Order: sequence, then C-alpha cells, then structure tokens
Amino acid sequence: FIRLGKHSMVWGQGRLFEAYTNIMSDAGGYFSLRASLPTWLDGVSAVALINHSNVTSYQQVTYAGKADLVVAGTLVSAGARWQLDEGLNALVSLKKVVWHVDLLADLVYHYDASGSYAKVLAGFFREWDDVKLYGEYWYNGSSTVAMDQTVGLAFGYNNLGDSAVDLGLQWLHTFVDGSGSVTAGITWAPWKYITATLAVPVAYGADGSRYVTTSNSDPARRRLALVFGLEMDVSF
Repeated sequence: FIRLGKHSMVWGQGRLFEAYTNIMSDAGGYFSLRASLPTWLDGVSAVALINHSNVTSYQQVTYAGKADLVVAGTLVSAGARWQLDEGLNALVSLKKVVWHVDLLADLVYHYDASGSYAKVLAGFFREWDDVKLYGEYWYNGSSTVAMDQTVGLAFGYNNLGDSAVDLGLQWLHTFVDGSGSVTAGITWAPWKYITATLAVPVAYGADGSRYVTTSNSDPARRRLALVFGLEMDVSF
C-alpha cells in the first residue's frame, strides 16, 4: 500500500507519553510518502518525510523504516529514523498480554554529532466490563536534569449506572520538581449522534515548575480550567 500526503504515524506503544517515544510524532504536519508491506513479517513500513524547509537534495529528506514481528505471543517492533541534521533515532517496542494485562515498553536511542541519549517508556493496560485502567512510566535521557522521570495513570468508567454517561480521570506527575496535573472528565450522549464532554484540568506544583508552565494543557497556563465540547458524529 502506498500513501502520499500529510498523515499521522504512531510508532511505539505509548499513549500518555506517546509524543516522547513516537519517533514519527511530527509526521502529521508534513508531506510524506509511506509504503506499507503487511505480508512481510507481520508488517513492514518505509517512509520518506520532508520536514525541513528548503529541501534541495535527497540527503535532506528524513528516511524511516519499521518492521513488526510476533514472537512467542509478544509483538516486537523495530524502527529507525535518520536525517542528516537530526541524526539517528532508533526504536525497539514490545507488547505482550500476561494474565489479561497488556504490558508494553518502548526504548528510543538517539545519536548525532553532539552525543547520544536514551528514552524509556513502560506501561500496562487492564480492562474489565466497563472499567479501564492504564498506567505509564517515562524516563527522559535527553534532559539536563538528572533522573528526569514521569508517571501517569488514567482511569475510565463507561456507562455509569447503565446510563449514557462515561467518567474519566487522569493523573500525571514528574519527580523532577514534584509538579503534576489531575484532570477529571465526563462525557454524555444526550441524543443520537450528539456527545457532550466536560473536563476540569488542575495543575499543581511550585510557580515555574513543569506542569504549571511548559507541560500545562491550558494554553493560558492557568492552574485551574474548565473545558467543554459538543460533538456531532454522523456516518452516511
């Protein structure tokens, strides 16, 4: 299969911290050519991405490739991305189900002319009838701060009391400065094709800390916010 244009790509198993270990996280905003070969191994993809301005040579194009293989019930993915100025980003990703629990891990290794570093992500996912629980741990080896580690936990409860109401809770916390965020949310489908969403994100930590400033989900960097959305989804 050949795909040409702008489209998102998710390489790796991370979700809460997906942007930090997905080596193709910027693909959705740029022009790319992707060739997918689903019958080779358990899937092989090759990508050419133009994510730099004034590209005049094939050497300035970003090249990437990924292969998937299931071994002993474990999904193993290996990928790499290279660009002349960016350097090399290599990814090894694992996912396996143990006692109804999805266990996952991503390891990213970066190398360029200035040095190298690693990023590590590990997590789990467990689902019951109407309850979902998801957790992740992330280590950022590129940070200038020693032992830059962050954890996250997400909880979801569908069809509360057999109603059309779903509840959600997400907690993110970094050990670098003790800051974090807690977001409580609710979705409600009052009518067919209509879904309403209400969320309250709360950031905590000292002034200037990570989740109060740079990682704050509120564009205005407020510690407390209210988010409301109304969606209409119709298939025809």
